[in-house]
Amino acid sequence: FMEALALSQAIGFHYVISLSLLIIIIANLVILFIDDFHKVHKYMWYLTPMLFGILAITLISGFSIFAMMQFRINFMIFLMIIASIAVIVFEIIRIKKLRIIRKKPSLIKSYIKQSRIFYAIYLFATLIFFIG
Repeated sequence: FMEALALSQAIGFHYVISLSLLIIIIANLVILFIDDFHKVHKYMWYLTPMLFGILAITLISGFSIFAMMQFRINFMIFLMIIASIAVIVFEIIRIKKLRIIRKKPSLIKSYIKQSRIFYAIYLFATLIFFIG
């Protein structure tokens, strides 16, 4: 009984942290529709570390839940792991492209478009986990 309660509480914590991640993803996506690139960059400058921090917390809590389940993997857990790795990789790519854009401002529109696509994918993947 106590193990089931602990697992239930861990899943609840993971769910609440994931909601925080969802809010940051939505905020970033909305910010990317601001016309002024300098404002976009300013807001993203504050939200990106928060995204990485919340993502790290979700990974740690997810791993804890995975351990509590005696490392039994199912399809949803596998997808969560893949999605988390993909978000980290895409964010690193986005940040590296930002360095290039600072040298070539003509690439701003393509950067914004690509970032919108990345965040739309993040949003879609996150919503799938909440629905599933």
